Amino acid sequence: MNAKGTIRLSTNEFVSALALSGYSELASQVFNDLQLIKHEKEWERFVQQTEQLLSQKGYLDDTRESSVPGLENLIHLLVQSRKKYDA
Repeated sequence: MNAKGTIRLSTNEFVSALALSGYSELASQVFNDLQLIKHEKEWERFVQQTEQLLSQKGYLDDTRESSVPGLENLIHLLVQSRKKYDA
């Protein structure tokens, strides 16, 4: 993560971060809804590319095989937050 605490993720990186944070079912739903890959054979390349990008940006903790705690905490907050409705 950068010095300002800003997290910037592409859609592919966000889906991977969801899965790495334990939200595989939600990641799968987003992945399928957005049709991020067209063919099953593209899956392996998708995983490799997004893991590499997350690692390059400092969002992947290779020692834990998961996202870094700051990103993981953000993912948990996003998933558990409630939608605000206007009354």
